[in-house]
Amino acid sequence: MAKLIVKSSAPSGREFQLKPGVNTLGRHPSNDIQLDDPSVSSFHGELHVADIGVSVKDLGSTNGTFINQKQIAKGFVRGEDLVTFGGVDCVVEVAQVNISIPDLPVVEQVTAAFLDDGAPACFTHREVAATQRCTKCDSWWCSQCVRLLKKLNGEFLSFCPECSAPCVPLAREAAPTRKGFFRGLQETLRLTRKK
Repeated sequence: MAKLIVKSSAPSGREFQLKPGVNTLGRHPSNDIQLDDPSVSSFHGELHVADIGVSVKDLGSTNGTFINQKQIAKGFVRGEDLVTFGGVDCVVEVAQVNISIPDLPVVEQVTAAFLDDGAPACFTHREVAATQRCTKCDSWWCSQCVRLLKKLNGEFLSFCPECSAPCVPLAREAAPTRKGFFRGLQETLRLTRKK
């Protein structure tokens, strides 16, 4: 709970508990905090107490409101700041808040993978070759992972399990066949062998 502690003037050391929200301050008895000092206006200022801290607002007082000897119309108060209303020095004491941030597990980012033969692997089943590629998120999926929708003509449409966008078959490059030296020479020279 925040409180205002008077550091100067006749009732030095006097403390006022600050309620959440607006706390009015001045000489008039209708204020939440009454400071009976001739330098303080009848309705001098306001202290706004929120979860993130305390702000001070001057209500057009005659002698002004200051934070660390700097005149303000509105300002935010930190723990050690000196707040002066007219000629009365005060300190706002705010309860220390300890915030605990829980440890979150680190999730491994899913990235593209390839099988030993160079074929792309499924993002879910890393040991299975991918057969489909999502047109939106560009993820690779095996035939087990994609969602299938059968059309009336019997054809299937495949959709991404992550973003539900259409998938297209991955283009497969045919593995080059090894030709012997003489076979390659024959194709290059277009020689035909007589029988």
